Amino acid sequence: MSRYPRLSYNSLEQIATVVTSQRALHESAAARLRTAIFNSVWEHKPDETGRIADTGSTTRKSTYGKYSKSAKDSDGSFMYGDDDKGPLLRVAIEVDLDMWIKGRNAKVVILVCLRESPRFKNPEIAYEDIDDVNLELARMGQTVAKAGLSLEQGAYGPMEYRNRKWFGKLEEAFIECWRADRKRPFRTVLIENGHRKVHLPTTIGLKVRDFLSEAAWAAADIPDSDVRLDLDRYLQSLLIPVQATALSRFEDFIV
Repeated sequence: MSRYPRLSYNSLEQIATVVTSQRALHESAAARLRTAIFNSVWEHKPDETGRIADTGSTTRKSTYGKYSKSAKDSDGSFMYGDDDKGPLLRVAIEVDLDMWIKGRNAKVVILVCLRESPRFKNPEIAYEDIDDVNLELARMGQTVAKAGLSLEQGAYGPMEYRNRKWFGKLEEAFIECWRADRKRPFRTVLIENGHRKVHLPTTIGLKVRDFLSEAAWAAADIPDSDVRLDLDRYLQSLLIPVQATALSRFEDFIV
């Protein structure tokens, strides 16, 4: 179970970041991507890939140089069980948060950016005519379900109920693959100007070798192939979390 509130501390910049709550969209964006990546990597030789572990969202502390004493909760991570060095962090996943690639010596950091427009703000004026909360939530759920039909046409939002927007619109969505030895990421655009891309690629810049230790890769008999993903299915999997995010915002407001 995720822990909230969560705290990240960057000792270098002396900045503490508190995450007070996490919506369904944020959680699903990380979880679905982790699953897709793991399944793709697992298709290769099990003897070599069997030591790769999806360690989920876990707190990690750094002991590296200027990042010493910093702590961070990643949204996902993959570790490799090395015979000599023990578990090694290979790939980390962040959703809409700052990246931390040097502090933990990850080979790759995957950033998933989901930009909602306009950004959600709770209404300032409360409803005064809600007598039955459960009935109101049921009606909101029906409205969200109908709105989901438009999402299937490629537009993720808006979600409106009682003349207020409880989810704006996914105006932009992209995945970036950051490497410690490169200044610029490999970017894959999923949604642009409020609409999903018609033809999505099958790769995001990840390689199978990214998940193994250097020694294991040198000894493995695996082609240096891309980690292939069905990004159409990934985007489709975010439909229900978008609806759930709108519903939970409404519920938080009236309960």
